[in-house]
Amino acid sequence: MRYIIILIFLFVFLKTHAQYSNYFSDAALRIEYVIAGNHDSQKVFVHALRKSAQWGGPQKNLTDTFGYGHYRVSVYDSVSSKLIFQRGFSSLFREWQDTPEAYITERAWNEVAVIPYPLKTVKIEIERRDKKNLFQPLYSSYINPAKDRISKDISAIPVFDVQVKGKASEKVDIVFVPDGYTKEEMKKFREDVKRFSGYLMKSKPFSENADNFNIRAVELPSAESGTDIPADEIWKNTAVSSSFYTFEMERYLNVFDMWSLYEATSGVPQDVVFVIVNSAKYGGSGIYNYYAVSSSDNIYSEYVAVHEFGHCFGGLGDEYYDKSTTYTEYYPFDVEPWEPNLTTMVDFGRKWKTLIDKSTPVPTPSDEKYLKTVGVFEGGGYTSKGVYRPCVDCTMKTNKPDNFCPVCRAALKRMIDYYIDR
Repeated sequence: MRYIIILIFLFVFLKTHAQYSNYFSDAALRIEYVIAGNHDSQKVFVHALRKSAQWGGPQKNLTDTFGYGHYRVSVYDSVSSKLIFQRGFSSLFREWQDTPEAYITERAWNEVAVIPYPLKTVKIEIERRDKKNLFQPLYSSYINPAKDRISKDISAIPVFDVQVKGKASEKVDIVFVPDGYTKEEMKKFREDVKRFSGYLMKSKPFSENADNFNIRAVELPSAESGTDIPADEIWKNTAVSSSFYTFEMERYLNVFDMWSLYEATSGVPQDVVFVIVNSAKYGGSGIYNYYAVSSSDNIYSEYVAVHEFGHCFGGLGDEYYDKSTTYTEYYPFDVEPWEPNLTTMVDFGRKWKTLIDKSTPVPTPSDEKYLKTVGVFEGGGYTSKGVYRPCVDCTMKTNKPDNFCPVCRAALKRMIDYYIDR
């Protein structure tokens, strides 16, 4: 029996490896594009195709099994039309579409999609999720690696390892990037990276899966120290153009030069890009399969780092509800959110229903009796009514690291297993 199991394992391994090697090399293809529009419209314009040194994602789990994200990029074999790669992601542009400004003006943003480098002609599709949770066509083209103009990245940016536990295709690969650190401040950045790595690996389920993570960092210096704080008329020349006051929200710290960010990390295996901004001001952001951002030296930086990593890596939604956000109708009440930790009860059966005890009322009252209970608590996704979360408290709700609720921990563990090809 033992030999049969070994043979089955070898057959599955060789088959999945062959599937990858039939279509892709070990390099990565970075598609730089501009997305432009307003509240009601959007369009993609490709800027450049670039070949990066290494594809850091899984080589067995090539097609998305989660359905997360406001967009997805799909790759099809041009001859058979077979789907050979798919990945969901979100973007800052999509968030902007739900702000008041998007109703009265148009804007453009530079963005990036990264796929394994194809060996032969493939069809690329980018789709957007509409308000009814259905994916609609946004962009489509064929890429022929033998004929198309594809530049090759030659990265000379120093890289240092924090921990490397195995092959990139079988681990979750995190790469930290500095913004607002000058050349003279690289020692501080190295110390900050080690501190932030510790923040992440102290929180469950990451602490229980630390050996499944590779962590590296690139030493990308900025011309000036710090970051933009528009309300204070502070403007800095930094490597990837980070800034507070995104969408007029003071604490919303984001990166606005995606092309430079992904060029800086192109020589490093990556599943998650995490930007540490050299500032003591409270703030950060996390966009699914795009990046996480946190300021370096605030008293809440540990919480921000873990919370934003939950967004970026796990696709988790915000469970708080206050008036500080500027989004309008972010979660329609007649549509089930794609995030695994939020529900409008439209299609709750595919969320955490199986984790709720039969004696727990649904919706669940936020009283002391259910303080540690998995239930359905009203309030989340920036609104106090109509959107529900799994527990009274969680790292996705309040300023507490290592406080992911059981539903969020389970979602994060599923994502770890996906990346390590389990």
